[in-house]
Amino acid sequence: MGCFSTIASRLLALLSLLSVCACAWPFPVELANTSFEQPDRNKPDMPLGYSTYASPGTTAKFLWDRETAHSGKASLSIINDGPATGLWAPANVPCVPGIRYRVRVWVKTENARGRSGVSVRFRDDKGWLGAPVLQPDAVSGTNDWTQLEYEVLTPGAATNFTLFLSNTEGKGGQLWFDDLSVEDNLDEVLRTELPAIREKLTAAESSVGKSAMLARLNTAELHQWRDRTTSLLERVEALGKASGVTMDVRRELAAEWTSIRRFYQGIARLLGLSASLREWGRVSGSDHPSYLVGWQEAETRVWLREQPIALRISQTENLRAVKGEVAATQIVVAAIDKPLEEVRVTVGTLRGSGGSFPPDSATVHPVGFVHLTRPAGLSEGYPQEASHVGWWPEILLENFPFEVASGDSQPVWLSVRVPRSVKAGIYSAPVTIASRNAPVVKLALQVEVADYELPRAWSFRKCLLT
Repeated sequence: MGCFSTIASRLLALLSLLSVCACAWPFPVELANTSFEQPDRNKPDMPLGYSTYASPGTTAKFLWDRETAHSGKASLSIINDGPATGLWAPANVPCVPGIRYRVRVWVKTENARGRSGVSVRFRDDKGWLGAPVLQPDAVSGTNDWTQLEYEVLTPGAATNFTLFLSNTEGKGGQLWFDDLSVEDNLDEVLRTELPAIREKLTAAESSVGKSAMLARLNTAELHQWRDRTTSLLERVEALGKASGVTMDVRRELAAEWTSIRRFYQGIARLLGLSASLREWGRVSGSDHPSYLVGWQEAETRVWLREQPIALRISQTENLRAVKGEVAATQIVVAAIDKPLEEVRVTVGTLRGSGGSFPPDSATVHPVGFVHLTRPAGLSEGYPQEASHVGWWPEILLENFPFEVASGDSQPVWLSVRVPRSVKAGIYSAPVTIASRNAPVVKLALQVEVADYELPRAWSFRKCLLT
């Protein structure tokens, strides 16, 4: 259950937090008419703040039932004859990126088929973000009032979300919803994240004159954002001892947190690159390297800019493979205080005690980027960076001399096709990074070949998920 874990090792920490914070997680999100008892003045036969929807071709009947209720005097009901979805939905709910929301609703079903439950769909200022995030557990058949609980992480670009109280693939039967609630963990996030951000901003401020990667930062601006972070943390601590917090205050906290978080993301990238630069200087024997070179696994996205990246600093990259396999890694070239011009990466012939690979066994592909103006996916069920808006690593290009702008990090994909005829053993090849306006860097690529061979013919069993 994520934030709601009751693991014993966390119990004391949670009790300590609750003892000083009357408003700690969870905090109720302001929703209108959550017990569905207030009528809409303009539509007396509808509950205030709710609308209905049926998928094209779906036959569904929606009832504002003032005789059946879990508590109070009303509930929302659906009779869905299918074949797809019928749902009730409240007005859009404002949300804060990067925090979690917990949705609870009571459901009663009578011979209901398909899946009955709650789902969430996020929006940004341009519209919907992907498909609805579905609740993993739903109910069907005949059940007395049952509370469903659902927790979801907000993607980075989201500004609001809509809750869907729905029945999907229904073929008759009836269901009722009552007592809807939504809570967030903003307080918990602020208490956890703000001290660490303040510490990092302080470190960045004190390192501006000591690191070439941080030279682009403005000390006064860093000081201002550190003070804003401290002020927000102090405000959260003070409000935690108050008897109550209004929704307007919550919105102010959320807005300030969003601003701080956005600014810190860029600082986190520079701090990470600065640490990698210090290590690269040590490994390469240079006090003031002209640019940074590091390695990253083939499965990891390396961002051109904006997002933090982590590099492995070493003179030698080690790969392991079997005969007939293609192994890959990435070499990353990052410009520091000036652009790099006409950068070319080359890999020599792999040689070892068992002989040598064919000259074309190793290939070099600079990674091409595409600019996304909307998120590629949601945060739940996707990688953490899925909501990033900006430059995304996307395609492998044929090798060519490329440019690297100051502050950017350019990944280059290196792949090695291991011949089936090669002997098991360790093979090495030189890797050269040359630029028209910077010194040449020489590294090594090492491949350990195991005494196994991949099958020449493969069989693929089809698997359909329904």
